[in-house]
Amino acid sequence: MLKGGSMKIINGADKFVKSTIGTQEIETDLEYVKSPYLVKDGDALFNTLTREAILVEDINTDISYLIKHWFYIPKSFDASILHHLIRQRRLKIENGPGSNLKHSYTIFTTTACNAACSYCFEKGFDILTMSEKTAEDVAAYILRTRDRKQTTNLEWFGGEPLCNKKVINIICDILKENGVKYTSGLTTNGSLLPKCTDEELKDIWNVTHIQLTFDDVGTGYDKVKNLPDGSFDELIKTMERLEKLKIFTYVRIHYNPEKGKEPCIKVIDAVSRFNNIRPYAKLLYNEGGLEYYKDVLELNDYIGSKGKGYYVFPAVTKTNHCMADTNTIIAITPDGNLTPCGHYAFGENLFGSIYSKYVNENILRTWKTREKAVIPKCKSCPLYPSCRKIVMCPAEGKCSEGYQYYQIETIKRALRKKVEELGYQNN
Repeated sequence: MLKGGSMKIINGADKFVKSTIGTQEIETDLEYVKSPYLVKDGDALFNTLTREAILVEDINTDISYLIKHWFYIPKSFDASILHHLIRQRRLKIENGPGSNLKHSYTIFTTTACNAACSYCFEKGFDILTMSEKTAEDVAAYILRTRDRKQTTNLEWFGGEPLCNKKVINIICDILKENGVKYTSGLTTNGSLLPKCTDEELKDIWNVTHIQLTFDDVGTGYDKVKNLPDGSFDELIKTMERLEKLKIFTYVRIHYNPEKGKEPCIKVIDAVSRFNNIRPYAKLLYNEGGLEYYKDVLELNDYIGSKGKGYYVFPAVTKTNHCMADTNTIIAITPDGNLTPCGHYAFGENLFGSIYSKYVNENILRTWKTREKAVIPKCKSCPLYPSCRKIVMCPAEGKCSEGYQYYQIETIKRALRKKVEELGYQNN
């Protein structure tokens, strides 16, 4: 908190950004205007470029601070230049010595699944299942390419990764025998978790987090997943077990506009009693109208009313968009091919293999290519400093009025929550 002023600091600036651009010196002959990268909620301001948030009761009193900390910029200045400068410096560091060493591996144990969700993005994929020999080779590849200065993260993916859990045991056993420190995450429908022992989950795989997806409760859930009757009830029992094992669970709740909000509300009511979860509502498909995004916000507000605190205050500005846009994370298909994206296990845009030193750098560069900014629309959008969508991304829809509204409202809600937590009054 600043002493003697009308302003309070809600969140400090990203240290990296602060060290890159420093503070802005005031020049009396310049006219200053609000930065286009501000999100306002009452008297609270969040700067999406620096990630600093403040509570301002009187802008005129604190104008010097606002200028020095980039809330205001010279009228003739293009703020996107600052974003470019920050990104370039981060990229230089990220692409420096050792930048090709990996700290995280997404491993497809199989593309088969015991469920049959109608909307699955892998529908129609060829069925590939990793062999025991390939699992041994994957472990050897990890030993060769991992960053030894960091704990290795393993993300088990599919299909349903637990349809082929024996290869998880093989890979983890080899890493453990070689003294590798690692943690695991599972993206699973959860129906096969009862067949996994506590020893496997906690001691062998070292699972710290699990991703589950719900569309409904009871028989509604069973039908959407095309799983046997009673699968929802069994999954709730499994969640009780995960809580006892202290395994954190992300609960993705699909909102299907055709079915309305009621199924999602039922899911929220059913899972909110668990302490080890973070539920969040998402549109079933990645594109939708403004009214659909407003519905998702209402659902996440409801999650917040249950004490689950969906809205998390933005931290640092990321340089990379996703795993496909960084050198330190990689995905391995069941047959040992290398892909930069967990949503892309087949096709011509795989860039290598665990069995070869050859890497197709052209494909990797293609995956890092960002969509071109629509000038001046994009550069004047508050989301611009954190808008990192890549052209190749198969998982996200196009930017739209609804998407922009949703993202900005999410920041406002996180800002509002932070202000309340600190006990400040926001008018």
